[in-house]
Amino acid sequence: MQRIAARGLPLLIVVNRLPAEESEQRVVLDDVRRVLKDTALRGIDDARVQVVGVAEGRLDPSGERLDPEAAAPVLRRVDELAQDRERRLALARRALEGALAGLGPLLGTVAADVERGAAEGEALRAIAKNAYDTELAALLEDLRGGTFLRTEVLRHWESYVKADQITRFFSRGLGRIRGTIVAAFRGMPEAPVGVVEKEVTSDVIAVAVSRATEAARRVASEWSSRAGPADRLARDPSLWSASPDLATRIRPRLGEWVAGIATEVQARGAGKRDLAFGVSLGVNALAVAAMVGVFAHTAGVTGTELGIVAATGFLNQKLLQAIFGEAAMREMIAGARERLEALLGDEFLKERMRYDRLTADPLELRALAEELRAAMAPLTA
Repeated sequence: MQRIAARGLPLLIVVNRLPAEESEQRVVLDDVRRVLKDTALRGIDDARVQVVGVAEGRLDPSGERLDPEAAAPVLRRVDELAQDRERRLALARRALEGALAGLGPLLGTVAADVERGAAEGEALRAIAKNAYDTELAALLEDLRGGTFLRTEVLRHWESYVKADQITRFFSRGLGRIRGTIVAAFRGMPEAPVGVVEKEVTSDVIAVAVSRATEAARRVASEWSSRAGPADRLARDPSLWSASPDLATRIRPRLGEWVAGIATEVQARGAGKRDLAFGVSLGVNALAVAAMVGVFAHTAGVTGTELGIVAATGFLNQKLLQAIFGEAAMREMIAGARERLEALLGDEFLKERMRYDRLTADPLELRALAEELRAAMAPLTA
């Protein structure tokens, strides 16, 4: 009715199955006209709105169809249009003019709806971003402190770096160890490289998945209070937790990360005075030492500090410092930590994108709203 009123079109309303009594018919038809006055048609003059009543039971003698006389007003209006070409054209022009006149406000309404959609999308994406940023920050804090590492894993490495040959080296220096270089090779303990690397990476994966699951739970909890997002969550229950393949994605990337540390260790080499000792430990052992240093770097903590993380970190740090020097050691550990944090940040971004993909891009919606308003300008000028 709003469109009819906006376009100024004539309207024929047929009220069927009226009661047989004429007085009762008038009551019904008057009530129809009263109702129309409360609609968008109230501004149209009576000449363009005609109400036709058809009484109940007005059938032709066959009883199979409506009596043509009952619908005579409707048939006359159709015949008039059929016989008057100019009138039909005038009606078409009026309809077109009305449609164009109503297009501007309609575009404005659509643009406003699109803007609201953009705002809703931004709000939903902000919820996801906040949850994942918070949990990623907590994850990185866990990693820096090393408290997520299991005690038995640290014990493996602590036992290695506490071995006599190694502690003598970083406490007194290779140049002061009696005997030949060959002697250093003979008594060198075997580093638990495979075990420590596997277990440390497993611990990293476990804490990363745990934090990602908490982020997903927070997003889903907040989204579930909104009708549209709640429907999407109901269709995909996996959105309440981390992606099922998150651990599988992270594991090979951590392997590449450790391999990158080994490459850097090999590229840096060791100073001439401790080259033999560094070679005797092996590149992989030094790479694992640097990896452990990322999570248990003491940054000035003394060896008397209690705790397996601090104790292992202290001994591990002394070993790396003796091999590479303090500045190079700090640079290597900082670089490894930075690469690890970038790796985990990338995986958390992928996790968050699961939710972003469920919302329309707010930037695209705002651009569409601007285009609609630009198209509306000539129509309202």
